[in-house]
Amino acid sequence: MPVPRIDTSCVSLVGLPGTSLAAVAAALGRLLGLAVLDAERLVEAWYGCPLDMILKNLGPLEFPRAVETVLGHIAVQHAVIAVGSEALELPQARQRLRLLGPVVGLAAADPAAPPPLGATAAALLAGRAPAEVVALHRRLLPQWTDTVIDDGADPETLAARITEWLSA
Repeated sequence: MPVPRIDTSCVSLVGLPGTSLAAVAAALGRLLGLAVLDAERLVEAWYGCPLDMILKNLGPLEFPRAVETVLGHIAVQHAVIAVGSEALELPQARQRLRLLGPVVGLAAADPAAPPPLGATAAALLAGRAPAEVVALHRRLLPQWTDTVIDDGADPETLAARITEWLSA
């Protein structure tokens, strides 16, 4: 299968909890022949320790700013960047991802029972209930992404649909 041409260097996937973000990013990377970067791993690499230690050391008020700083300084080419939906609440991160190329939102097909939040999203709760955060992110997704895919298909099918969208 030929590798589709895209007119930008990166494709960012912003995924709500339960969307198999990492699996979709890996499948998309394979289809496009691009490297795959996981935003949480980038934060860990920046600070040199696991997310839970970063949160413990910085505290819940400073942690979101630290994540935003790392995401706001991503400088890569030819990559699929997998980012949790918490990036929707971080203006510098949103702006940087848009500068790098198209941003695709992944939303769970059934928002009735949102799964547990990832470590970064959980740290951004700031006293809010997880369901409230997921509902907010679901509303923000269409505002801050170029397209939203939410049909609940398997990761390979979703990656193929994203590839079709990129080629259109």
